Amino acid sequence: MKHKFLIIISFVSLIVFTGCEDLWDAAIDAATSNTEGALDLVESLQKGTVTYVIDGDTFDVELENGEVERVRPILVDAPEICHKSSPKDCEPEPFGEAATDFTRDLLSGETVYLEQDLSERDRFGRMLFYVYLEDGRMYQELILAEGLAEVAVYKPDVKYQDELESIELEAKNEKKNMWRDND
Repeated sequence: MKHKFLIIISFVSLIVFTGCEDLWDAAIDAATSNTEGALDLVESLQKGTVTYVIDGDTFDVELENGEVERVRPILVDAPEICHKSSPKDCEPEPFGEAATDFTRDLLSGETVYLEQDLSERDRFGRMLFYVYLEDGRMYQELILAEGLAEVAVYKPDVKYQDELESIELEAKNEKKNMWRDND
C-alpha cells in the first residue's frame, strides 16, 4: 500500500512541478514500467483519430469504439470563420482562416489522446477535452503559442488555466498573429 501511495504522490509532484505538457511523458514512462497508477492515468485518456476539422477550435474525432464525436478543446477560443450554414452576411473574424488552417495542418488524420476535465459536453453537445498529439504536445498550448486563439474560461473546466494563460501572455508579448496590433 505504501508503494502505491508513493507512486501517486510522485505523479502529483511531477504534474505540479513540470506542467501539463510533461504529464503525458511521465504517464507513458511509468506505464511501460508496469506502475498501476500511471496505467490508470493513460487508460483514462480516450484515443481517437481526427476525421474532420471544422475550424480552429472544433473538430470531429473517431474514437476507438468507432463513434465520431465533435470535440471542443477546453480553454481555447479561436477566431470564427464562415460556414455553409452561416448567414449570407457572415464575415470571418481576423485570423479565423489562419487558425483553421493551423488546426487542419496539425490534426487532420492524426491520432489524438483526449483528457476530460469536469464537464463532459458544452451547451452545443460537443465533447470537451484537453487534446494531446502522439508526441505528447497539447493542442491548446500549440495554438495559443501561435497567437491563433485566446484562453476562454468556462468553469468548472480550469485544470490547466494558469499554464495556458502564461502561453497566451507570451504570444501577446511577442505580438504573434492576432496579437500583432494589440498593445
